[in-house]
Amino acid sequence: MLNFPLSPGIGGERLRAYLTADPNRRAVYDNILDRLTPDGRVGILTRCYVMRSSYRRMVFRGVLAAVGQPIPGWAKETPEAAASNRLHLARYRDAYNAVRFERRARAA
Repeated sequence: MLNFPLSPGIGGERLRAYLTADPNRRAVYDNILDRLTPDGRVGILTRCYVMRSSYRRMVFRGVLAAVGQPIPGWAKETPEAAASNRLHLARYRDAYNAVRFERRARAA
């Protein structure tokens, strides 16, 4: 299981130093925290948010490295991860659109 630090204080000095080195990192970190599941896990919304930007993936990997957590395969910069992320995002979009169209049909 991936233990994403829920505050910079939990991650210690290394995480605080990493986040303060670039002011934009803290904003991305806070956005990732907002998208975690209620029990603090990296769910589908978090993964979609992180994987859609190379900078977000970099911050995500940096936070995990600062607290000594393993980096998931989908967060790495590899051709396999890119293919997996495209497939994951397509499935997410299809599921989202199916629910949206179903709600529209019921409302009409």
